[in-house]
Parts: sequence; structure tokens; C-alpha cells
Amino acid sequence: MLAAVVTGIGLFRSGWWVLLWAAPAAFLFGQVGFLAHEAVHNQILRSSRRNHLLGLLLFNLCLGGSAGWWASKHNLHHAQPNRLGVDPDLGGPIAVCPSQAVEAGAVARWLMRRQESAIWGLLLFGVLLVHIQSAGFMLRRSGRSIPVEASLLLAHGVAYTGGLVLLLGAARGLLFALVHRLLLGLYLGLAFLPNHTGMAVLRRDEEMDFLRRQVLTSRNMRANPVTDYLTGVLSCQIEHHLFPTMPRSQLRLAAPLVRGFCEARGIAYRETGALEAYVEVYRHLRTVASRVGRRAPRVLRDARPGGDEFVKVGQVAVGSVTVDMSPPPGHEDSAVDYGLKLVKVGGETRWALHDGRKVVGKLFETYGQAVAERIRVQGREQAAAKVETRPE
Repeated sequence: MLAAVVTGIGLFRSGWWVLLWAAPAAFLFGQVGFLAHEAVHNQILRSSRRNHLLGLLLFNLCLGGSAGWWASKHNLHHAQPNRLGVDPDLGGPIAVCPSQAVEAGAVARWLMRRQESAIWGLLLFGVLLVHIQSAGFMLRRSGRSIPVEASLLLAHGVAYTGGLVLLLGAARGLLFALVHRLLLGLYLGLAFLPNHTGMAVLRRDEEMDFLRRQVLTSRNMRANPVTDYLTGVLSCQIEHHLFPTMPRSQLRLAAPLVRGFCEARGIAYRETGALEAYVEVYRHLRTVASRVGRRAPRVLRDARPGGDEFVKVGQVAVGSVTVDMSPPPGHEDSAVDYGLKLVKVGGETRWALHDGRKVVGKLFETYGQAVAERIRVQGREQAAAKVETRPE
């Protein structure tokens, strides 16, 4: 692929049609990006040191980003995915719950109100932001690896930019570099976007064990050779979060085992088709955007997803329905097998728990939040049932 891209750029270097080769070049760099991601996770080689060196070569020298910056940021994301105020991937002008808009500025709030459409354009700038944040990381940090990383970044900049300028001329070379980086940002952004967006969002102080924290905040896409290749098998996001050092070739093999393990314990394992995943992302972002006002309402100052004070839809407060903990008449035991159901409230769609006869409990804006509540409710009921049946 590298030879084809270089040959194509060389053949078309005298005209502006050469810009078309920025697309396959972006795809090539994206595939290198997946390998760099795996090297940082120790997924490729047996030795951590060798993976570290490979990560430096791929991330810094080939892509122009800082492996150290990525590792520190990404490891925190893996430890606390979708946790407000902790996960560094949550923030910026995209809100996954309305409470994020409370402290947002005017420009960010303007984008949040249009985020279901704006997100696709914002993805273009993802790689440019990586370059900026990597440079900031180099300036803020000190240590033995910083000079090495900085030298590799400089070598990348000279070879990449200088080579394009020498081959295409200053104008075409710089424009090619810009288009290439924008398309690379779009490609990588589309690969990462469905992994967690629209799944459970955790409060900073919300307790949840490791298994549920990783599974309920992640979404898989169904096995498909094309999808897996285009995403670097990040489509197995649940397994990747549970076993971050597992090689990509083993993730699909582990998926049925993980799914069965989760189902046996009543833990929702979310898997969709690729198109369905992006539709869920779009609908979730649109739902959140519809609740972001021009100014931060005071009622949302201490709001949390699923809380009684969260938001109002029409005349019904989302989360205000009292949880009915008693089983329905004729139920054989005290543990109600709650299902999840979409309900219409004030013209908008919400997720709710359903006991087979009626909706009970709070209303939630995302599937993941409803799943987390289902687990909490059933856990309390099962514990209560054990206390009642314990012999005196």
C-alpha cells in the first residue's frame, strides 16, 4: 500500500489531482495508527520494552504524535471509561449528557446544540489536535524519554513536510499535508466514535465494579471482516477494554466467551451492526443537544444522568418516577426480571425499566444508563430476597 501511495503521488505531482491521493494516504496512516495504539497497549510483542520502542517509532516517527502523551491519556480512559470529570475523552464541544454543558462557554454551547451534525466536521480536526497536545506534552514534561520523543517528532516533521514540499512544491505540498491530516482525523474519529458514545455515563463518585464499568460503557460491532479491518478490530471494544493487552487476532475469539459470561450474570452486552451503531450515536447526540439551552439553567448545576433533578421533558421530570421495588402479583419470587423499553415522554424517546406489565423506575436518556439501573435494582432485590429467606 505504501508503494502504491508513493507511486501515485509521484505520478500526479505536477497537478492538483495529486490531492486525491491524500485519501489513500490517510487510510494508510490510519492503519499505522491502529498498530501504534496496539504497541502502546503491549499487544504486539512479548516484551514491554520492545513494545515501547515500537510505539515510539510508529507514533512519534511515523505519525508525528507523542506516544508518552497518548499512553498517559489513554490509560486513564481505559481505567475509567465514560466517567465524568475523569475520562479525558469526555469534554470539549461534544456533550454526552446535558450536565456537561453547565460550565461550557458560549461557543461550546452553540456547538453542543448542533452536535449531532457538528460532530462529523469536528472529527476532521482530531489529528491536528493530537499534534498540538503532543507538543504541549513535550513542553510540560521532563524525563529521559522526552528528548527521544522530541527528536523523533522533529524527524517526522522534517521528513514528512520537507518531502512533500520538495516533491510537490510549497503550495501543493502544504495543502496536501493539510488535506491528508484532516482526512486522517476523520478516519480515526469514525473508528473510535461508536466505541462509547451513547453508552452508560458514570458520575465521578458512582461506584461500579471493573467488569460492569468496562462492559456497560462500551459497544461492540458485530463480526464482519470489512468492519474489523477498517477499525483495527476496535469493533471488539468490550473485549479490548477487559483485556487491553490481548492481540487483535484473539479479540473475536474471546467475544463469545465474554458475552456468555456477561449474560450468565445479567450484565448487558451491547453489540450492534456498524450502521446501527452510528445511528445510535447520532440519536444520542441529538437527544442531548435538544436539552442544551443557550444558558446553563440553575436546575442543572448539580444534575446527574438519571437523577431526580436531571431535566424536564414537557410536564414530566426525567427520573422523577418512583421506583416500584415490590414484585407484581403472582410473581414466583421477589426478584423481578426487568426488561428495557423505549417510552415516549413529551414527544421524546427515553429508556425505562419494564416489569412485564408496566414501566417502573426512572427514565433515562441512554440505553447504557438504563442497563446500569437495571443491574442496581435487581441486585438490591436479590440481596433483599436472600435476607428474607435466611433461617432465623
